[in-house]
Amino acid sequence: MKQEKRPKSQDSSETMKAKTLLKRLRVLEAFDHRRRELSLSEIVNITKLEISAARRFISSLREANYLDYNPDIRRYRLSAKVLGFATAYLGSDPLVASAHFTLQQISHETGHFVELRTLDRNMLVTLLRFSDRRNQISQFRGSSIGAREPLHCMSAGLALLSRVEPSLARRLLSEQPLQKYTDRTVTDVDELLQRIEQARKLNYAICDREYSSNIIGLGAPLTDFSGYAVGAISMAVNPQEYSLAKIKKEPLPLITKAANTISLPYQRET
Repeated sequence: MKQEKRPKSQDSSETMKAKTLLKRLRVLEAFDHRRRELSLSEIVNITKLEISAARRFISSLREANYLDYNPDIRRYRLSAKVLGFATAYLGSDPLVASAHFTLQQISHETGHFVELRTLDRNMLVTLLRFSDRRNQISQFRGSSIGAREPLHCMSAGLALLSRVEPSLARRLLSEQPLQKYTDRTVTDVDELLQRIEQARKLNYAICDREYSSNIIGLGAPLTDFSGYAVGAISMAVNPQEYSLAKIKKEPLPLITKAANTISLPYQRET
């Protein structure tokens, strides 16, 4: 049976609505753990929207209770309603379900920060984070679930990139200038690709004070049945307490074993 064609005006209207929705989402995406409160001018600068359009979108988002406004300082922030999306995602994601118990157990046994991350465009996103206060490391960057962090100087990032196509790894690392966070941060793409290849052979990656001057990160990839990355787990240890030799002897085997355990449900799929 032949389907009736919709009028072009209807298609055009639906396209416009979709574009408008995406622009509203750009306003929400302007906020993160570093930009918790924003003024109108800051939102315009981040989103590159016209000020009149930004005002309209902010107004509609406030009406829908996705944004709060403080008139005393004239700044906006995300409302608690936005958490509904995070709750829905974390409650339905099979990777979170698979990793939760294992990471919680490792953190409790070792007293270290342990995290689950996945790839979103060219950034890492934290899905789970467990910490035991016995060995808390001060000034830990990106301390919240949902935090977006760079691929190139995180052990989880290098581990994850070790299980994607090399051409994709190069593209993700080359999409924007790589920031130098400490004097140890590597920003040369070719050198990073060599380290990613090494991580592929070892099945883990280590970043020694490359994102924070008081953290050594150990990461291992999580893979599906084809060996392709679905995420990565990582542990943060204090360089004053751990040499690289000690890391390889003690916590690193826990991380690689945990990665195999968490990956197992994905590797059984056909």
